[in-house]
Amino acid sequence: MKKENLPYILVILGAVIIIIALALIGLKQNGSDENGEETPEEEINYSSHESYDKKFMMSAPDSWKEVTDKKSLNENANIELNDEDKSAYVVVVITDKKNTTDDFEDYKKRVFQQKEQYYKTKVTSYEKTQIAGHDAEYAKIYYTDPNQINIYIRAYAVETDNYFGQIVIWTLASNEKEVQEEFDKIAGSFREVAIKEDNE
Repeated sequence: MKKENLPYILVILGAVIIIIALALIGLKQNGSDENGEETPEEEINYSSHESYDKKFMMSAPDSWKEVTDKKSLNENANIELNDEDKSAYVVVVITDKKNTTDDFEDYKKRVFQQKEQYYKTKVTSYEKTQIAGHDAEYAKIYYTDPNQINIYIRAYAVETDNYFGQIVIWTLASNEKEVQEEFDKIAGSFREVAIKEDNE
């Protein structure tokens, strides 16, 4: 090899090394490893939970379990779940439309008034969403319990084809930011299950 060619070869080798390094960085930034395979983000598995009367379903991450002692969170509950690691809970209470003269607007106002009375607070902010194919609404509530523990609550008023319902999800106030999306997904998964007649 001629000495005068050495600088050119070193320049070419340097360029090749830089190109390889940039390609590897690009792969990693695009969520791929060296083999070009996708490196997925941590996937959260969801499980379905049936209501006590088998008429409703709700999905939640696998870390959420059905409350062992039924009706311990609310004596009128249809679904009760909790995630012990997050100190988080879900309660769903359903009202059959046949048993009330309320329309959804009336029902919704009554639900939020009850929450204000129970938590001794004034709800000033409501957010619209969709649950079970219907318009729904939720309020964020901040509450300090008798033990001076700060609680973050989302209270949803929902409607299905045949029922009105309220979904209440809560956790420690310190968890608020990390649970926003999870709470929305749990509430948004709520649905009425079609019950087949015995003779079908």
